[in-house]
Amino acid sequence: MNDAVVPVTSEPGYKEIIARWEAFWSLEDVGRPLWMIPSSPVLSAGATGRVSWRPLLQDRETQLNAQLGLLQWRQSVEVGDDFVPHLQANQGVTVFASAFGCEVQHFDHTLPWAHPVIRPEDPPEKVYELPVPAVTDGQLGTILEWGDYFVERTAGRYALALTDLQGPLDSSYLVWEPAAFMVAMRTNPKEVHHLMRLVTDLIIRFVREQRSRVPEF
Repeated sequence: MNDAVVPVTSEPGYKEIIARWEAFWSLEDVGRPLWMIPSSPVLSAGATGRVSWRPLLQDRETQLNAQLGLLQWRQSVEVGDDFVPHLQANQGVTVFASAFGCEVQHFDHTLPWAHPVIRPEDPPEKVYELPVPAVTDGQLGTILEWGDYFVERTAGRYALALTDLQGPLDSSYLVWEPAAFMVAMRTNPKEVHHLMRLVTDLIIRFVREQRSRVPEF
């Protein structure tokens, strides 16, 4: 990190906010609800319409500059909330599904879609043909590279947030066509649990990898 750059998280006001979040996640009584505006600099930049979704999620310079612009505005106003300025590498909710081979379709007006690799007409047992993805498969490799790049470009000024993880359930029904997946919860729970385990393990491995690559996470 550049010695001339002071991390946001070391500034007194933000240190207090971080301490509140740590107390909150430790199930301590912090005296009031915690809240923040915005929750994600990337999603906020897209939702305002100032940048269309396709370049925002596919071009790292566009994404970095959009976030820095939003953070500059955010740090200029006193809202009294619990937001801690941060950067995020984000390509939508499809990143884990893409690692299983799902085709991702991008749009200008909305977030990307993932086309399932297990279709309604496929037997549930097709889950056993799915490979165990690497943490760099699909869009995940790009997310790691972008995270490294964002931290380097800002000299460690901002912590890096998790990408939009969703969760094992949400990502599983992108890999397996949603209606068929929900039916299989009743008819083929073993196969559903197999996919959920694959997705869960991938998320854990990816988060550990991303966390190991940046100074503040």
